[in-house]
Formats: sequence, structure tokens, C-alpha cells
Amino acid sequence: MPRVFEHFGVIVVVGQGVDLLRAAALPRALRLTGDEPLQLDDPTAGVTTRAREAWDGKSTSANPVIVGGHVLDGTGIGVAVVDSGADGTHPDLAPALAANKKWVCTTPGLVSTASNTCFGNYFLGQGFFGTPWTGCTNDLWLDLPNTDSTSGHGTHTAGIVAGRGVASDGRFVGAAPGAMLYELGSGEGTSILFALEAFNWVDCNHATVSPPIRVVSNSWGSAGAWDPEDPINAAVTHLVSDDGLVLVFSVGNNGGDGSADQTNTQSKNPTPGVIGVASYNDEHKARRDGSLSTFSSRGLSSALDRNDWPDVSAPGDGIVSTLSKTGPVIAIGILPAYAPYYAAASGTSMSAPHVAGIAALLLQANPALTPADVEDVLEDTALPFTTPGGYLADAGNPTSGVSFGAGHGLVDTMAALQDARVLGGTGLGSRLPQVSQNPHVYVGGLDLQVAQAAPPTVSVPWTVPQSVAVQLSERSLTSGDSSAWPLGTAMHARFRVSGAGSGLPTASVAVDGVNAYQMSAGFTFPGLGDYVIEPQVDFGSGYVSIDRSIVHAV
Repeated sequence: MPRVFEHFGVIVVVGQGVDLLRAAALPRALRLTGDEPLQLDDPTAGVTTRAREAWDGKSTSANPVIVGGHVLDGTGIGVAVVDSGADGTHPDLAPALAANKKWVCTTPGLVSTASNTCFGNYFLGQGFFGTPWTGCTNDLWLDLPNTDSTSGHGTHTAGIVAGRGVASDGRFVGAAPGAMLYELGSGEGTSILFALEAFNWVDCNHATVSPPIRVVSNSWGSAGAWDPEDPINAAVTHLVSDDGLVLVFSVGNNGGDGSADQTNTQSKNPTPGVIGVASYNDEHKARRDGSLSTFSSRGLSSALDRNDWPDVSAPGDGIVSTLSKTGPVIAIGILPAYAPYYAAASGTSMSAPHVAGIAALLLQANPALTPADVEDVLEDTALPFTTPGGYLADAGNPTSGVSFGAGHGLVDTMAALQDARVLGGTGLGSRLPQVSQNPHVYVGGLDLQVAQAAPPTVSVPWTVPQSVAVQLSERSLTSGDSSAWPLGTAMHARFRVSGAGSGLPTASVAVDGVNAYQMSAGFTFPGLGDYVIEPQVDFGSGYVSIDRSIVHAV
């Protein structure tokens, strides 16, 4: 049964090679394309991109941005995530998923052993062999609690877009924690055919679901030259030009040095509103003077058509996000203090969903923005960082230079929000609601800050003894907006300790200089291992983590 995607100009047929060649020779057939597999391109990031400043005034140096009486966190914006699926039972994703769908094979006997693609759906989906299957009538997308049955890739990327941070008390949160997700999961494999089905679902439903879909995040692709007649590229162009959606793609993990074109073909789409994202390394320190990740795909440095280069960069090295319980195949490290909910992973797959979430923030701030506006604003306000080859003129965006590896630079959420096309600098709130030094650990009055070699996924600034009473301390708490974030000796404060042992010791609060306070509490680390220390203050609506550090008990 032929599968017809009318809006994309694509027909899918299953048959013998000789029959396919005859079909390709028909006068109206532009090309014949096989169903090729697509490669999945495997908390400082929110600070590095300044996305967290938009909505989390309690744990950064800025009041949240208020637009129309609502905190700017992506509320009212739908983001479709085309990936391996998502574990909807995860505490961070359960409240974020408006839909969690999986493309399920109804006839396992008709699965290609080469591409792992199910073709049985196209024979039996409507029950009539040879009858064209068109339009949006498609009941083979099943709603399931957990659609990420294998890799965990989609669970991780979904958390980067809009994870709620429930399992970490707000520590690991997506770029747009108020946005709603529409997960379209391939489960066992992503191919051209699956991507077309996912895009067709978005094309059919983007305007009727609530909230409407405005952004599509894609952490996958295939290397190669730009081809406007490629089925996926044709579908992407339609979604952007005709449906008004922002399409975000990872550029790939093929590295390179500019001597050859290594970027994914899908990220090369020149349609304004298709955004290709490279990976930036902030060294897990929220550095804004970091570097391009070694694995991030570079474009050809001598190319005259700079559409083939990335558009912007976002953090992609060791990104902590939601972990699927079905298997951390993509994880480079599970965080013991937050097991089994989070893991770290690297790749441009982690960079693209940051930008998808930030695009949701811009669209909430100004719903009238077009996909072209979103791309242009992000490029114009990106922060250039040192990268080989520097930044050259870009015919597609003459107001900002572009690099063959980094695009226009590191995305800067707050700079984008202040652009005249978005908020124009209004409504961004006052600065400095509270600032604090790092938590300290004392034994017998001695500060135990000692530099240590860090484990693979965490930074350990202090080593402390186990089974010895210590004093936890947070110094120099100040407030730049006492009406919003009142501090005082009567406030309720505590430390959240998690790791090999856990606890919530209540803290005493005392004056620590002019208009500053300190909090302290006794604690004993019960065993060996890493511990996360989070000072928390109750401003009247529950405890909020205002800082974080990791210690190692020996």
C-alpha cells in the first residue's frame, strides 16, 4: 500500500527492485530514495546560555522575566521532540508531556533486517493492499507511558528542552520548564520513513493541539550535501514555510578541522527558521569563554555557501538531564547523588534541545515572531567565542559574522529577549535578588576546601572526613530585592544533603556583614563517597535551593 505525504511531495512504496526502478522512471518522479537510517547525535548549561535567568530568579542573579503577568518559562508553547521516545514516568517529564507517542510495528514479520524499519504498517495499516494511504488518518501512533524502549536518547533530550527538575529540587531543569512536549518516538530506530511519519503528525496536528506546537527539536541527521529534493528536507521546508514552525537540528558529531564538510544535511536547510546547532564546551563551569567541542561537526572552511555551516552553538559536553529507566545507553555517567533519575551525556544531540527550549522562550515573549525572526535574533545576539578561522561575513545574515564550526557563536537568551524584535529591553526585572558564596565545610574551625581530582562527571571542590561531626556553612547571603526575596535572621533555612547518606539539617541564621547573612548547621557524613550539598531557604512558598557544591567523604 503506497504511503502518500501530499504536503511533502513524497510517496513511499514497498516492492521489488525492478518495480521501483520502473516507478522512478515515471515522468513526474523526481528521484528515488532508499529508506536510509538516521544517526542519533548523542546544570551549568542553563547558566551558560542564560536561559535560567529568564525564569529562575531564586537561584541566579536576576529576577525572572515577567511577560503578561507570567514568568517567561515557555508556558503556552508546544515543542515536538522527534527522537527515540521518552520515559513519561520520570518525575521531571510526567508533568511536561502533552503527548507521548510511539510508532509501533503491527506486523513484526515485515521488518527490514538492514534498517530495522517496519514495512508491515504500510501493507496492513488500512487493510487494503494497493490502496494509497494519505492524509492524517493514522492510528499507528500509540500513546504509551514510556515510549523510550531502548537507548534513553529521547528521554535525555526531552529533559533538556523542558524537564521540570522535580527529582532534583530544581537543580537539573530544562531550558523552558513551562513548555509542553509532544514526544514522537521511533523506539528501536530512526529512519527517513519514521522521520516523515513524525513530521506528518506534526503537520496534521500542530495547530489543533493545546498548546499549539511552535518548535520541533531534532537531535539526529545524516551527513551529506544539501539536497532540496531529499524527502526529509522537503518536509522540513514545508513545516517552516507553510506551517510557521521553528525546526532545530543538531549538526552532527563528526568533528573535523574545516578541511571537509562534516555537518548533517538536514541542518544545512537554507530556509530561514531552520537552525543548525553546534556543541559548545563550558567545562562544566558555566564559562562563556569556552571552546567548540572536539566532536562537533565542522563545515568546509573554504565553502562559499555558508548555509552549510552551523548557525549557533549551545552546550553539549557532559550535559546532565533526565535518565530513562529502560537503559542509559547514551549516558557517559550516572550521578550517584541523583540516581536513578539523571545522567550526563555529550553530543550535539544535547546542544539542539537547548536551542529548541530557548526558541520557546522567545515565542512566549512575542508570539508574533516568525521562524525567520527566531533564527535571526538568536544569530544576531549570539556571543562569539574564540574558534579556529574566526568569524566571516554571512550573506544570509549580514549583521553578524559566522564561523565554520561555531556558527554565529554561543546562544545568549537574555540578549535575545532584549532584542527590539522580542521584548526590546522591557520587563526584564531587576538584578541580584540574592548572591552567595559556595557552601563551606568546617571541622574544628578549619575550612576543608582542598582541590582534588574530579570523577568523570562531577566537580569535587572539597574532601571531608566521614563519621566526623562537621559544620556546613553558607556565607554572604545578600538580596538585591528585599521585597521579593526577604532575608533575615528569622528566615527558615536548611541544607539538603544527598549521596551515600542524606539529610535535611536545619540551619541557624546569623548576620554576616552589612545586609548579609550566613547559615550554618551540623552534620556527619555517614560513609564514603560523593555528597551534594545544597543550602535552601524558604521565602514563603517552600524551600528553594540557592547554591550547590559537591564534597567527597574519605
